Amino acid sequence: MSLFLKAITQIFSNWKMAIRVSLPLAVVLAFIMATGSSIFQDFDPTNLQIFSIQNTAIILLSSVIFWVFSCSTAVAWHRYILLGEQPHGFVIVGKRDRILPYLIGTLIVTLFSILVALILTFGFGILGSIFVGVLPSEIGLVLSLLVSLIGGAIFYTFILALSVSLPGIAMDNPLGIQGAIDATVPYYSKIFVVMLLIQACNVVLGVIPSVLIAGQSSITDISFILITIVNVIFYWFSAMLGIGILTVIYGFAVEGRDV
Repeated sequence: MSLFLKAITQIFSNWKMAIRVSLPLAVVLAFIMATGSSIFQDFDPTNLQIFSIQNTAIILLSSVIFWVFSCSTAVAWHRYILLGEQPHGFVIVGKRDRILPYLIGTLIVTLFSILVALILTFGFGILGSIFVGVLPSEIGLVLSLLVSLIGGAIFYTFILALSVSLPGIAMDNPLGIQGAIDATVPYYSKIFVVMLLIQACNVVLGVIPSVLIAGQSSITDISFILITIVNVIFYWFSAMLGIGILTVIYGFAVEGRDV
């Protein structure tokens, strides 16, 4: 809990810097949401025009730009919180030598996450099927669901611990996969609690905008624009929270800082 609260405290106590380093990210996020709402308004899977080359290109390009600015924001925030380094301007000036390694690091973590997810899905899927097939239906179903939840908890805890390698890249202290695992193993119980809090927070941050946006149909409506702004704020905070938590865990597990 203390790791989670410290990340939130750092964001609010340094809110001006948080906005400064993440402004490009917020702009791209707003563009993606506005464009996505326009493209997928009145979504009809039989309407192939939605999947046109133009729309696909816009979505892919926006996603890549979002990925780059997410990494830029993360590098700036890691170094500001851990080193007190003041970023130059709003964009990725002076950090290019760390942005590319950070991008590659996120790609490695993502690919490793997919591999681990496939292994866990296969293993826990077989175990769940055995429970359903051998035990009475109600008990088997409950145990199967429990196994799925445990598997998910193990997966997200492991990936969160693995992602601690990313702040290391920003700090010119590349840990690698093995280094991140070694540094975080003693703190898996704390990371597990943080993971549960992140999931709960993301559910809240995801549900509220969805509830607000229900019933809005046109991008030209003032109400829809206001809701889109609220949506951007929620998802911006979710992104900053994830970056902030990685920063805190790195400082705690790798550098031995107090929480």
